[in-house]
Amino acid sequence: MGISLGLVALQGPKWFFGIDSIFELAGTIILFIVFLMSYKTYKLCNMQRYKYYSIAFLGLALGHLSRTITNFAIHQQWFDVSALAKIFLVGYGIHILFTLAALVLLIAWAFEVREKKLFGALMMCVLAVIFVSSSYYVAFYWVAFVMFAFVTWFFFKNARKKKAVTPKFVALAFLFLTITQALFLGTLISPELYLGAHIAQIIGFLLLFVALVKVHGK
Repeated sequence: MGISLGLVALQGPKWFFGIDSIFELAGTIILFIVFLMSYKTYKLCNMQRYKYYSIAFLGLALGHLSRTITNFAIHQQWFDVSALAKIFLVGYGIHILFTLAALVLLIAWAFEVREKKLFGALMMCVLAVIFVSSSYYVAFYWVAFVMFAFVTWFFFKNARKKKAVTPKFVALAFLFLTITQALFLGTLISPELYLGAHIAQIIGFLLLFVALVKVHGK
């Protein structure tokens, strides 16, 4: 029954459950490294915009960690079905909250939104869209897709203005993360896309890591 809960909740192929935990854990570790490197960059340049950038990656890392633990608990059937259902709701609720807050921060960073009230209003609008939906799980990936797309558009626009390779890596990373959200949505039609979503996601995280390594290498 625990596996059935995982199938319903995660919309992925049965054979991939358990393996995806390795992808999730690797992604969480990479995101925490990206956060630490981003924070180090902020400390070096002491610019408020990069503080938002580093906090956003901390939010993505914490959200991803919550999903990693939740998925692992479901796969390993640590508790009975009713308890796992509650763990899923809480775990994915935390994942959604931290991920959306991180995306709002990234949008605020990208478009230089300095007014905190606007940040709060955007966050409330995003949450309202999700929680009035009949499926907050599906609505989340729709909203995340749109928000990642906005951030990706900004980074590609920024990359075209600069000759350096690093901005192109960042833009490409966010393109893969945008594709990830679309693939997660696609699992409603074809569960096999769940594997593609995890592959696209880990590629996106690795590209971000490479970009930051290049920045620190300079």
